[in-house]
Amino acid sequence: MQPPLASAPLVLLNVTLLLPDLEMRAIGELAAGGSTRVNLRADTLDLLRTQLAGQQVVPAAWPPGGLKFPTFSWFGIRGLDVTLAPYTATNPWGSA
Repeated sequence: MQPPLASAPLVLLNVTLLLPDLEMRAIGELAAGGSTRVNLRADTLDLLRTQLAGQQVVPAAWPPGGLKFPTFSWFGIRGLDVTLAPYTATNPWGSA
């Protein structure tokens, strides 16, 4: 059971967080099937699985490749309507 939203040290409401492509791929694969092809240390993989356990994750309508969390809990940060999205530093979302 999660503590009340107001007790979190940081609360996110309706935000999109940009993550490096490789991290996003690992999180997306773990959320979809519990495993990933990204080469992670066993303890890191276990930690990510623990953070994703019990969370509802759905594909985001935007941006492409994003994941939407209706309720979000990640290493003590809590939130509502939080989207994680991939960010490519050399070509963010197809811009020139």
